[in-house]
Amino acid sequence: MGKTEKSARRDTGIVIGQPPEEVTSELRQCGIRPAAVRVAIRSDLDLRGGQASSWLIITDESVVAVTPSAPSGDRIVGPFALNSISKVRVFTGVGSSFLQAYIQNLYVDVIRFSNARREEFNRAHLYLEGLLENR
Repeated sequence: MGKTEKSARRDTGIVIGQPPEEVTSELRQCGIRPAAVRVAIRSDLDLRGGQASSWLIITDESVVAVTPSAPSGDRIVGPFALNSISKVRVFTGVGSSFLQAYIQNLYVDVIRFSNARREEFNRAHLYLEGLLENR
C-alpha cells in the first residue's frame, strides 16, 4: 500500500470493525462487545459543538456515540437499541449537523459533526435507515 493510500484511509475517520482502544474501553463499560461493532465513524465535534474526537458506533442491535476525552458523565450517548428507534435523520444547522434518532415521539441527538464530515455521516444515516428497514 502506497503512502497516498494510507493517508486517504487514515483521514476518512471511518473504520469498518473495531474502533480505537480508547473507544472500545468505553463500549465495554456500557455492555457493547468491540467485536459487535460493524461501523465506527469519527466526528470532529462534541454535542455542544466543541472540538473533540467523538465516535458514532453502529452494531447490529444498537447505536451509540462515544467521546473519550469528555468528562465521565458526558462520554457516552446511548446506547440506543435499534428496535426502539423508528427513524433517523440528519438535522443540519449553521456549520454543523446532528445525527438524530426518533425514539418515543422525540428526536434525540446522537452525535454532532462539522460540515466537513457531512458525507461520512450521510452514509451512516443511510446505513442506519437500511438496518431499520430490514429488522
